[in-house]
Amino acid sequence: MASNEHLVLSEFIKSVHLDLREKSKTWGSENAWKKHCADETNLKKYASAMRELACNYWEENNKKQSKAVSRVHWTCTTCRTYFKQDIFKYQVKEKDIAMKINIAIPASLYSTRDNINKLMLLDVGSCYNPFKQFDYFEVTAIDIAPGLEEVIECDFLKLNVGANAKFMKSWRFILAKMGFSRIKYEKLPHLHCMAFRKAFCMEITQRWADIHNKEQVHDEIFIPQDFNLSVNKDIKNVEKSKSECTDENNVDLINELPSYGIFE
Repeated sequence: MASNEHLVLSEFIKSVHLDLREKSKTWGSENAWKKHCADETNLKKYASAMRELACNYWEENNKKQSKAVSRVHWTCTTCRTYFKQDIFKYQVKEKDIAMKINIAIPASLYSTRDNINKLMLLDVGSCYNPFKQFDYFEVTAIDIAPGLEEVIECDFLKLNVGANAKFMKSWRFILAKMGFSRIKYEKLPHLHCMAFRKAFCMEITQRWADIHNKEQVHDEIFIPQDFNLSVNKDIKNVEKSKSECTDENNVDLINELPSYGIFE
């Protein structure tokens, strides 16, 4: 059972998220986000609460519950398994698809079992840099409100990036259009975990998106909380208040991601 302090911290985190969503509907997403980032006092309180929850409650609960797995440990296990084993079978699969649609993939993009040493991890929304405890990661931790000095203060959105099953289908579809393929999905007791890889070329994942186009639910990435509307609010207002970034802007940014050579 959660302690009173645990509940207070959790409610504060939820209230910050809800307040940002409500202000986005009134002011527009860009103005609401600017005001949110300018409130240094609230951001520091948020960072402190998040760190306290993660370090003193979530991790301790995971130790007590054999079936529970923390987000941090799930991510680490998935990354290691993928880059040590699974990456090769996905490369073969993408090569076969590329041949079917007449796309040549440069040999330099293929990974070998010898060129993976320390994995470079970008932790967006890091807060307290939880991945630093793993020596097989070289971590770059960023957050709009760092919980530790070692976390770089960065507003990632300034880079112009522009029943939950329906949301996750949308995430997979939209990310496929942007060049990512889902390689793992796992339902844990308290969360859904997914891992994606950047494809050799965007045409491969766009092919999957074209095949599943009729199953698409949303044209943007939403989470269920985005639809917790006030009375008499229409869902369409939420969609209008979402980021105005286009798919093309997102694709341009993702194309700047390093290829697999980053792990050499």
